[in-house]
Amino acid sequence: MEVGPSRALTNDQRRNLGSVAKILQFAASNKGFGGESSHLSCLNKYIMDAHSRFKKYFAAVCCVEEPEVHFNIDQYTDVTRLTKPVIYISIGELIDTHKLLLEHQACIAPDRNDLLHELLDDLGDTPSAETLMGESSSSEDNLAVRAQLSKTEVSLTLTNKYEVPDEDGQSDVKALLLSTKRLVVELIRCQQSGENLREVLVIPATSEEEGYHSTLIQRRDRVDQRANRKAKLVRQISQVGDMR
Repeated sequence: MEVGPSRALTNDQRRNLGSVAKILQFAASNKGFGGESSHLSCLNKYIMDAHSRFKKYFAAVCCVEEPEVHFNIDQYTDVTRLTKPVIYISIGELIDTHKLLLEHQACIAPDRNDLLHELLDDLGDTPSAETLMGESSSSEDNLAVRAQLSKTEVSLTLTNKYEVPDEDGQSDVKALLLSTKRLVVELIRCQQSGENLREVLVIPATSEEEGYHSTLIQRRDRVDQRANRKAKLVRQISQVGDMR
C-alpha cells in the first residue's frame, strides 16, 4: 500500500488497517473471535501463538541490567570522578522534570531524609521559562515567547552544593588528588588480601587480581564505547591524564 503525504486513504485502505489493528489488539489481550465474528475464528490459533510471542517480547524488553552495571557506576564513582558531568536539556524539559519531581517526590524518595527533598525545597516551586531565561513579555505575546523559550537548549554542569569554591588556584593539585584517589579505589576493589590500606598498597597483586582489574578496565571501555554510540555519556580526559 503506497500512500503519499498529500494523498488521503481510501475506504478499503482504512478498512484493511482497521483489521490489522484489531488482530494486534486481540493478540495482545489473548482474545479470540466469536459471536458476530465467528467467521474469523480460524484466526484464533494464530492469535494464541501471537499472544505467546507478545509475552516473550515484552518480558525480554523489561529484562535489562541494573543502571549501575550499564553505566559502570558504584559507590566510589563520585569520589573518583575527575571531571563533572554535563547534560544538555531544553528549558521545557527542565521545567517538566522539575514539575514531575515535585508531584512524585513521595514515590521517588519515600525517605524524608533523602537529599532530594532538601534540593527540591531549595529550588522551590516550578519556575516559568521567562524566569529561567530572565525574559519578560506582555500578555499578548506571552504564549509565543514561552513556546520559543521552551525550545532553548542549555548545558548544566553537575555541581556539589556543599563544595567549597577553589580560590587558591589549587585546581591542578586537586585534580592530581582525585586521580590518586581513583587509582587507590581501583586497587582496593581488586586487592582482596589486605586488611587495611597499607597492606593493600604493599602486598603484591596475584594473577587473579590482575585479571580482575583487566576485566574492570575492559568493562569500562565497553561502557564508554556504548555511550559514545548513543552520544550520551562520554568519559572526559582530565588535565593529569586518565591513568589506569
